[in-house]
Amino acid sequence: MLGIQAAERRLFDVSRKQCQGPCGLLHDEIFFHKATRAGYIYPARSNVCQACQQEARDTEKFRDRFLVKCRSTRRHHARKLGIPVEVLESEYGWYLPRMAHEAEHVYGNGCQGPCGRSFSGMANGHHDLTLDIIDRDAPPVYGANTRWICMTCNRSKGKRSLAEMARLSVCWARWNIWKKKFDIDNWAGTMFEGLVQRIS
Repeated sequence: MLGIQAAERRLFDVSRKQCQGPCGLLHDEIFFHKATRAGYIYPARSNVCQACQQEARDTEKFRDRFLVKCRSTRRHHARKLGIPVEVLESEYGWYLPRMAHEAEHVYGNGCQGPCGRSFSGMANGHHDLTLDIIDRDAPPVYGANTRWICMTCNRSKGKRSLAEMARLSVCWARWNIWKKKFDIDNWAGTMFEGLVQRIS
């Protein structure tokens, strides 16, 4: 019995410290990363707990996610086009702040491609957002010869002509009108059936 009590004391008798981050809670010392500098680990631990540090990283990542996305997109297109990133920016207008602003706008308002669908309903979130060079035979001027579209539209484009893409856009627009009407009618039908059941 005494041995069990001693083990419990050892288990809960641990050093604790207060987090200097937003939570301000008193945590076990193990919940604080050991302080490091230039690869050297110091005996002392961070003054901010692991959870507050992770929350700060996640917040920063979410705020800058469109900048990160656009930087990666620009680098990908530069490699694919054989044009240095610096030239894409200076000669063709691929400025990161503008790209990020417009990417975020399109993400919130729907694909600029034929489907016109909302990105919120897509499986991969902002990973479904891609930058399309509309006419691959023309200079890749950002804004004039580019558009933010979903991955599905980008893949379906393939080597289709601009005329074929325009026809696809008309088909998608017609389908989207039908889908919206179908959803409304289906919802109304379901509500009506429920009402009939309650009355009867």
